[in-house]
Amino acid sequence: MQYNELGAETVGKSSLRSRQLDFGGTHRKAKQRMATDEHQIERHLTPSGWITGSERVNGAQTRKVEPPQDRIETWVEEISDSSEGWAPPTAFSTMVWEASNVPAQVRAELRGRFPRPEYQPWKQIRRKRRKLADCY
Repeated sequence: MQYNELGAETVGKSSLRSRQLDFGGTHRKAKQRMATDEHQIERHLTPSGWITGSERVNGAQTRKVEPPQDRIETWVEEISDSSEGWAPPTAFSTMVWEASNVPAQVRAELRGRFPRPEYQPWKQIRRKRRKLADCY
């Protein structure tokens, strides 16, 4: 194996194109990764319950909603779903904003009264195996 000054494998004078560039412009071995869809949903806790806010899919904003004036907290739910459908999606939520003038006890009481809506992952459907004779 031969390597150029950037550390990429070379064949003759050309470097292999099956390598991936990192942010500094140098080559590194490409890792095989599954294609995934990244979905982000804002959820705002208000005195009257949860309100769904802006949404993004793969970094592009698909729905823009201004945060309500009376919001107490804002959470972002991130869902990562394999595009091929081979694995169930993963989801987690993070608080990104809280009202500084509302005591923690009041926020906890509201969260207890209004449970945060969360993504429910799909359940894989078992397919009935067919016998080879059923296909003809």
